[in-house]
Amino acid sequence: MNSFIVRRLIPVLIFSLVIEALELLILTFLKYQELDLSFFSMVKTSGVLLLTTAVSTLYLLLPYVFYLLILPPKWQNSPTDRIITVASFGIYVFLTTIEETIGILLWKDYNTALLFENRNYWEYICEIYQTVSKTYPVILILAAIAVFTFVCVRLTRAFLFTSLPSPRFGRRLFESCLYVVVCTFAYMNIDIEKLEATANIYNNRMAEEGTYSLIKVIDRQEVKPALSKIKSKLEK
Repeated sequence: MNSFIVRRLIPVLIFSLVIEALELLILTFLKYQELDLSFFSMVKTSGVLLLTTAVSTLYLLLPYVFYLLILPPKWQNSPTDRIITVASFGIYVFLTTIEETIGILLWKDYNTALLFENRNYWEYICEIYQTVSKTYPVILILAAIAVFTFVCVRLTRAFLFTSLPSPRFGRRLFESCLYVVVCTFAYMNIDIEKLEATANIYNNRMAEEGTYSLIKVIDRQEVKPALSKIKSKLEK
């Protein structure tokens, strides 16, 4: 906990968990008739959801971790550092809130979650946009999310920084490598397609975290084929 990098990441992780928990509460209220609301079933549902939320947040924070790695200690909490950090957090809040909002609308109107599996992710995103725009004013939704983002950033920006001094480069490199190792092990050992909350299909779909699912699909459709091509060229 007493780590410069960890202290800079904690506010983002807390936001991710809070907004995901908020979405779960809203969906539970909207779909209580279809869900298995028994205590242990909801504990498993929320557990799987929060686990995949935490893992996907770790993945998405990798660029920010690399930024903290190369950030000179003398620039810590400087105007440039504050602009980059606040802007990055604002973009993250905006995009995450869009994802959660779309998830709620899809559940409300179509009784389904964001399901990227076995689909071309870009075509599916376009399909979702067309589906939502037929029923809801997208511009007004985005404007409301932008206002929410502004308020959220205003209220939390002080917590994005820490008075804890940035350690030397060697220490930052060690912590960054440890972070990458944690992400790697999480990626290798957690597969949302094999995680099952309960026997209730609605609980299981509600437990699926959209960003984590998208990351898995991008890896399967883009990253792994690219790595295979590189490997085949090197073996020739």
